[in-house]
Amino acid sequence: MIEKEGLEIPSNVKENLMVLSPHFIISRYPDASNGIPRGHIIKILSKIYIKELKRW
Repeated sequence: MIEKEGLEIPSNVKENLMVLSPHFIISRYPDASNGIPRGHIIKILSKIYIKELKRW
């Protein structure tokens, strides 16, 4: 969708978004998880992905 608007997304950002997407779904819709949502997200990984997005 963003690329259709003429913006280019770096491949590493695309990969990170694919990894984060399930975590977003679980945090947005907690009933979709098979457990406590906060237990699914690892702080170290989230910091890495946030750092990548800020560089973009």
